[in-house]
This record gives sequence, structure tokens and C-alpha cells, in this order.
Amino acid sequence: MSIQLAKKKVEIDGVEYTLCCNMSVLERLQDGQDGDIGHLYQIPIYQAVFLILKAMLDDYCEDEGLIEVPMKRLKKLFSPAQIAEWGVFRMFADSMMVTTASSEKVSDPDTELPENSGN
Repeated sequence: MSIQLAKKKVEIDGVEYTLCCNMSVLERLQDGQDGDIGHLYQIPIYQAVFLILKAMLDDYCEDEGLIEVPMKRLKKLFSPAQIAEWGVFRMFADSMMVTTASSEKVSDPDTELPENSGN
């Protein structure tokens, strides 16, 4: 099974970045929410989109060896509406659905019995 995550190219201060909400981004978000990534659904959307955008950018910068864009700079350059137009929250929500659907299909060898176990 192949999963294609949505990607969006954006330009910030003359540098092109590719936004994608992959497992590494979800881990960053979870760490930033004290282990409860679902908290992002409970805070105001304008706060959530900036947190998600920042995690996506930080992940991309780390992979590409670029300097991270500070949150203060992002908030100065963009409104929550502009970030929402990029589909940042949608990418996050879609990746959460993919992650949940994928994890439900994974079998747990510790709890499954072999076919001919006699049980």
C-alpha cells in the first residue's frame, strides 16, 4: 500500500519550502502538545495553523539543512487566513486519518494466535 501525502510549495522571504505533514511532523506536534496531539483540535484554529505550519517548516529545514523560520517572523508575514489557504490544517487532518487507518491495519504479533495453535 502506498500513501501519498499532500504537499504544498510556499515561498517565505525568497526561499521556497515544501510543506508536508508526515510522521516526523506529527511527532514534533505531539511533543509540543505534551503527548496529546488531539489538543490541536481543541485550541483556536488560528493558533493551531501556526503550530502546524511551524512544525512542517522545521521538519523541512532540518531535512534540507536550512535555518528555521522563527514563529515571530511567520506571524509577522502571514495571517491565519493566508496559512489556511495553503491547506495546512487540512494536511494535518488528512495525515491524522491516514495514520489512524494505517495503524488499525497493523497486526500485533503478541496478541494474535498462530493458525494451528489449537485455541
